[in-house]
Amino acid sequence: MERVPVRSARHFIRCLTLGLCAAVVWMPVATATPTTPRRGGTIVIAFATEPKNLMPYGATSTDAGEVLGTVFNMLAQTDSDFAGCSPSVAESWEPSADGLELVMHLRAGVLWSDGVPLTAEDVRFTYEVQTDSTVNWSARASFKSMLSGCDVLDPRTVRFRFKERDPAALHHAKEGYLLPKHIYGAVPRHEWEKGDRARHPVGCGPYRFERWEAGQRIVLVRNEHYWEPGKPYADRLVFQFVPEAATRLAQFRAGQVDYINDLPRREAAAMQEQKRTPFTIRSVRGRAYEYIGYNQRDSLFADRRVREALTRAIDRPSIIRGLCYGFAEPFESPIVPIVWAYDPQPLTPYDPEGAKRLLAAAGWRDTDGDGWLDRRGKRFEFEFLVGGGGDLRKAVAVPIQANWKAIGVLANLTFRDSEPARAARSAGKYAAALGGWNANTSANLTAVWCCNQRLNYIGFCNARIDSLNAAGLRLGPAEARPLWQEAQRIIAAEYPYTWLFYEHTVVGQSARLHGVRLDARGWIQNPEDWWVDGVR
Repeated sequence: MERVPVRSARHFIRCLTLGLCAAVVWMPVATATPTTPRRGGTIVIAFATEPKNLMPYGATSTDAGEVLGTVFNMLAQTDSDFAGCSPSVAESWEPSADGLELVMHLRAGVLWSDGVPLTAEDVRFTYEVQTDSTVNWSARASFKSMLSGCDVLDPRTVRFRFKERDPAALHHAKEGYLLPKHIYGAVPRHEWEKGDRARHPVGCGPYRFERWEAGQRIVLVRNEHYWEPGKPYADRLVFQFVPEAATRLAQFRAGQVDYINDLPRREAAAMQEQKRTPFTIRSVRGRAYEYIGYNQRDSLFADRRVREALTRAIDRPSIIRGLCYGFAEPFESPIVPIVWAYDPQPLTPYDPEGAKRLLAAAGWRDTDGDGWLDRRGKRFEFEFLVGGGGDLRKAVAVPIQANWKAIGVLANLTFRDSEPARAARSAGKYAAALGGWNANTSANLTAVWCCNQRLNYIGFCNARIDSLNAAGLRLGPAEARPLWQEAQRIIAAEYPYTWLFYEHTVVGQSARLHGVRLDARGWIQNPEDWWVDGVR
């Protein structure tokens, strides 16, 4: 645990404003680009953190999810507009006339990476794991609460049953990685994330697990049983763990790494301007956003005026310019801009004087002249938890602390790794926390915003939100849109979060790497199509 002293707001704002805002474009390498995929070679991907495990429905880190996406497949894949789905392991599907059932037909000849055929029994087994509350899957409420069962009709056909008509039936049915029953059926559900299997996954994706060198790398090799003919192109993927951002960047510049995410924004902006480089810098609107969550079980943050004041005190435009270098944008909503139901809410301005007035109205004044606000003899002071998130999150925390100091609020910065921070938030043992979400790509507020849900770390609870969410999930887009709009207005007006910014995904891609599709779905989404020039 590390505490950071408070410094002046003027110092940090001056530092922030020295940064130039970079346009969200990318500069192509000034060389001819090969167009014919080549087989062979190794692709090296740099990760900032090492996953805790590689257990589907148990792994919690973003990096673990990226690895799992190369080893496992889903029944269908979400399209880039997040509205429809394309075939994957399931080649076709049809809903019943009453909308209470969805029949899905599996592709012929799909094998697990150990050569065993994938059947409808595996699909039903996967559904049983997904809906078992013993398994610690955070997305269960969001994706499976509308389903009532899964039936095997024949070895290649399954039927999903729904509690009521579900406009998003396909999205809910297909969500989640398929599991081989003959492998994971032996894993006790109450020990799902423990034991050897959690570090040795078996799936039907384009690559299969080869080895995990603790503290160094995870190595995957081509799955020779992959169902898509001729793919993947590369022999292997290596996920290299490089905690230090400067080291990751140096390895990328030196050509030791082919693909890198979470580039330091300042360096990314500068590299974007370079010409004739052996790499490209690419950016798109992503799914991630940074926020401050206020624990509403803590009496310090029970008053909405306090939460609004702390939001008004933060100079978010300067943070976006000075630390994100234009690779981000402001927003204030529980639904992110890439989702069809997004309703832009008015942005709270940077207004420190207004923040002081709100705090005074809530009883917080500097009665003893020491520069800090107090109420009934207690100073406005709290622990500000910063969990994981890399160098950018840590950097963002410091000017926020300074902005709050300027209005008389003392926030003691405490940095923790992702897992300890998540545990503290889950247990409610924190006051305010700087964190981030890789947002849901559907209109669904269940997991984070409905009462008593597992990811609702701040203790937000509003019966109207629960009602609007339940109704919205049962309606088509046109009918549901007004409900989602109302829900966004209610939540934004309560200031349960200070939404800091909505991030753009910024990646570095070596000139030898081709075929990478980059959009809001993620930075690793089609590894079966990636290929490289030459052999590493």
